[in-house]
Amino acid sequence: MGKKEKLGRKCCRFSIVKLILTALNLASTILTLMSGLRENPALVFLTGRYDPLRQRLREGSINNEIADHNIYRIEGLTPYEDVGNDFRFMWLPRRDMSTVGQKRSVCMNINSVNASIMGITYDDFWGKGARRIQIYVFSISAANCKVLNVKPTWLQNCIKTNNNLTVACHNSILTNFESLQHNRSVVVSSMNDFGVAGIPFLKCYGRPSENFDFQADLVTHQTYWSGGSYHLQFQTSDCKAKSLLPNPNWDWSLYQVEGVDDGSDVYLALPPSSKVSSAITIIYSVVSVVLIFYGIVSALLQTHAVRYIPDELRYSDDRKLARYFAPFMPITALLTEDVRSIITFKGSLLIASDVWMNHWLYIILSMADAVANIRYTYAAFQIATWYLLMKVTAENFIFLTAALTRMAWLMCLVHTIIRFFFKIAIHTLRSMQVIRSTTRDKLQDYIDGSSMFLSFKIYNLLLCLILFCIMQVQGTATFMKRAVPPKQATYGGIPKIPRIWGSEMMCDFLTIFAILAACGQVIGAIFMFTRFRHVTENRVMRLLQKRYIVVGWDGLMAASMLGLDPTSSDIMATGHPRTNCSLGTLLQLLYQSGPSAFVRLGGDYIFSGYGFSGTPIEFRFPVKRAVAIGLIDRTKGSTYRSKDGGSNVTDIDNIVAKSAVKPVNGIQEEDRTSATENSFIPAAKRSIFQRELKIVTDGYFGKVYIIDEAEPGTLTTNKETGMREYVVTDALAMISIVDIKWLLGNKKGLFIA
Repeated sequence: MGKKEKLGRKCCRFSIVKLILTALNLASTILTLMSGLRENPALVFLTGRYDPLRQRLREGSINNEIADHNIYRIEGLTPYEDVGNDFRFMWLPRRDMSTVGQKRSVCMNINSVNASIMGITYDDFWGKGARRIQIYVFSISAANCKVLNVKPTWLQNCIKTNNNLTVACHNSILTNFESLQHNRSVVVSSMNDFGVAGIPFLKCYGRPSENFDFQADLVTHQTYWSGGSYHLQFQTSDCKAKSLLPNPNWDWSLYQVEGVDDGSDVYLALPPSSKVSSAITIIYSVVSVVLIFYGIVSALLQTHAVRYIPDELRYSDDRKLARYFAPFMPITALLTEDVRSIITFKGSLLIASDVWMNHWLYIILSMADAVANIRYTYAAFQIATWYLLMKVTAENFIFLTAALTRMAWLMCLVHTIIRFFFKIAIHTLRSMQVIRSTTRDKLQDYIDGSSMFLSFKIYNLLLCLILFCIMQVQGTATFMKRAVPPKQATYGGIPKIPRIWGSEMMCDFLTIFAILAACGQVIGAIFMFTRFRHVTENRVMRLLQKRYIVVGWDGLMAASMLGLDPTSSDIMATGHPRTNCSLGTLLQLLYQSGPSAFVRLGGDYIFSGYGFSGTPIEFRFPVKRAVAIGLIDRTKGSTYRSKDGGSNVTDIDNIVAKSAVKPVNGIQEEDRTSATENSFIPAAKRSIFQRELKIVTDGYFGKVYIIDEAEPGTLTTNKETGMREYVVTDALAMISIVDIKWLLGNKKGLFIA
């Protein structure tokens, strides 16, 4: 009964871990497809999503014709033709009762803003004054038309003073149209960024005596910091001009404006930062679409195949440069001249999002794109939080996730920088003899281990929770405090705003990222002070972290694929956390963590035609190199330097003496894969699946060696050079033909500590 209970608890723990991972992956997949692909530049270009808006900007349907040229410096505004040609557009949720809980039709609000320029002002810790400039310009698509938006009370009085004759009032409006435009007691006006609804009239030339449709726009030019270029927000509504006083000669006629509906379509246009950022955006958009498509297809087809080509058969002499221009194994497989050289292993089945979110190229390009388009990220975040504060809807939340996705990648980059900074600081302290080597190694292991599980998904989830708490406590999505009144009109020109380091964007990002980094460190500490720390001690996990370089990859997913279950009671049964995964799964993770074309197994020559016919190849390394790459365990010997800079012991001799083990032909350790086997098996006949292995790489682009812990290597002296060398043999070179079947499949796992 005790065994059954133990098994039940183990299955329960395993199910909970798998359930959490599956929920995170499914959520990531859905949100990426719904929010990430929508604004992908490659798909936007192929679908022509913003072509109608670009056409309106180029042909002049959006213009400055009804703007008061005595108030605006039109020549200082961004030309709309340039916006249509060069700017990058972003779709925002339509503003109406369903999304913001208000009627947001521009038709009834034309020319109702009381100021052409407003400053968004703050009074808080970061200072007092304006931090954003907004310039409001209304536009209508109808040519040769003038606009007059009167107060409803004035219109009622007009009708009364004309003996309750509506036509007489309309005649008075048409006759005195220009003078009424400048009468502040007549026109409707409000000191806000959208205006107020009135009763608008059009005085148009060259129109027949019938109604017509047109579009009204509110264009908001805004900038976040001094010296920055302006980005534009377009609010567009469909309107109808109702004929009141037609002219039979198609001369000036009077029309009353009505809204077709109560909403407006909203778009954001941002200027290109530079040619470099544009190039990064294009590369990111293409790569992300390819990887997402590949991930979806792989998930639908339930494919486990992992292809590998032995290094000596991988490239012909005239195609070796392809390794550097296209460092991907699938492309390498297409370029190979001999299809028979492709070895197909069986890996693990990945959820669609893991295919791209854990791919090294997707991670790096996502960070680069978030940095290159940082204003795009902040503009989306600021507007998305406003939508959510106005009304909580699924559409508004999905729009917010697109902004949070970029911010999460920015946080991963910030954590990467912090991690490298602390590691450099620790090495500096060691070189200054402030701390010991053992202390340095412990601190470095903690820094690496605490960041191993802080993936993009964790940071994205944390960001959602932190933002929710801020909005609940503050009532807004920022710690900045608006002044009273928060939006102040300026009549003496452009208001003074801070430079980029004192802008809204930096104030928000610094506070949010500081909170996010602190929460991330707390979660990292929780991982390191629980059984999850055992997972970080595994050599494969450390190798993956070195290959990824940056923070953001999913360590929980990698541990699950490797068979490292931190909730399992026997994870440290052998004294070291060891994997239980197939060779295909190992290759699968190595492909995801770095350029797959450079993944080369030291013993892959056994997969060539003469692999089993010859003797195993010995790999020779200088002793210092063997210590540096981990062939000789550094922890078994240590160095303490004296004050004069000398060494109290010869560290290399000490490490080699304690680590170098010559192959033995005696009794080997018991096979841990079978609890019922009590017989001892000679090393030469032991299956690779019964060996305790370790993995070592000769540099980032060097070969990957799988070494048997029972036969780690020997120390010899090179007779030609007189130098000491460490000689090892790859465990793959010692497998039997019987193991090949299981090595290609995924039924048996390798034990790599």
